Amino acid sequence: QYPPGWGASDRVADPLFLSLDTNDFRLQRGSPAIGAGVTIPVDWPDPLRDRDAGNPDLGAFPLGTEPLKVGRK
Repeated sequence: QYPPGWGASDRVADPLFLSLDTNDFRLQRGSPAIGAGVTIPVDWPDPLRDRDAGNPDLGAFPLGTEPLKVGRK
């Protein structure tokens, strides 16, 4: 409905994170962010590149990855 330009490809939707209460920003199945990303150049480091089948997921963690573990136990 809008011509190409700034914001023409924006998406506004609930990304369906696993849990905002526990800061678990991984995606749930059915998230609109699954497969909605763009491929980054091969020469850029991406340790999770092989976790996405097809188009990459939007966000830092592809669907099905383990939660980020940082700090002390």
